[in-house]
Amino acid sequence: MVVRGTLRLSAEGPRKTLVTTDPQPATLIFRLALLKKLRPPEQRTEQAWLQLTGTLKLQQPDSEPLFVVDQDPMTFDDPTLEDGETDGEGRPRRFVFFDFDRASFEGTPLKVPLPELEDDVRHLEVVVALQVAGATESPAACNDVLDKPVAVQVLDVSPVLALDTPVDDETEHNLVFRAMIPGDPFEVEKLRLGGDELVDGETFFQAPGRVFFRPPAKPTAPLKGILQTTDGRVFDFELGVAQTLRERMNSLSAQLEHATAMADAAAAEAAAQGSSADDANLVRDRLLSELFSRKVRLLDSIERTLKSDHDFSAFYRRAAALPTVLDGQENPDELA
Repeated sequence: MVVRGTLRLSAEGPRKTLVTTDPQPATLIFRLALLKKLRPPEQRTEQAWLQLTGTLKLQQPDSEPLFVVDQDPMTFDDPTLEDGETDGEGRPRRFVFFDFDRASFEGTPLKVPLPELEDDVRHLEVVVALQVAGATESPAACNDVLDKPVAVQVLDVSPVLALDTPVDDETEHNLVFRAMIPGDPFEVEKLRLGGDELVDGETFFQAPGRVFFRPPAKPTAPLKGILQTTDGRVFDFELGVAQTLRERMNSLSAQLEHATAMADAAAAEAAAQGSSADDANLVRDRLLSELFSRKVRLLDSIERTLKSDHDFSAFYRRAAALPTVLDGQENPDELA
């Protein structure tokens, strides 16, 4: 869910007002309306959220008002929202992004944290009232409402099962995962697996509409992850461990495909940072060499699960269909 809005002030005809050409203390008081059911009977609750302070004046007599936002303008009704980018459990927060209309505001855009929303909230409304010198200048009922459906978006992580390679060093693995939101060219701000934060350009690489990442260590049990996008959305996901032959073969096939795409994304990023074509290709080749240097062990881990000639036959047929990945030093006919 992304909530973004533009704040604008306007004078609606002649009326009594405290606003003059002299600056007056002013406060925008925001409340959140949370709707769990839109059809009658509506299930709606409101809660106090934010106060935004500044000064307000008329730029000229009978002209449009100008709100000058304070240097440190935000006060939250819930003090825990002032703690930063994450909540008390370390989870990234959701945010509302406020832009300001330049004709009626002076201030830089704001990134404002939202309180945690319950899972059954279906619609979010942001309502605002204006106070000048402590008196209500414009009640919430007279102002526009920013409303946003709380849409459920799915983060597609493939494969969701990790192939547990039989090596002693947990950091030695060739697991590669791809995450994407169908139809959404998102960008990643943070990516965490378990207690580890992955590093852009080292353990994850971004490409248009997708991101490729490697766990710092091979998962031996289900591993929870959190992906936060640059526009404030947060997605939870979980990596499991493949157990059956079919799960392992599906996982291996997807990881070979994702590893190649990850290496291509790394080369494209290197080129975008000014590397020559040869140096960018070298980045790709080195990454591929690292990723596939243990492919024999990778296949061995599957063979250990074979219990019969039927299993071996199924393994052979699936292995023959895997994509071929070359590192420039092996026989072109060798299976990756």
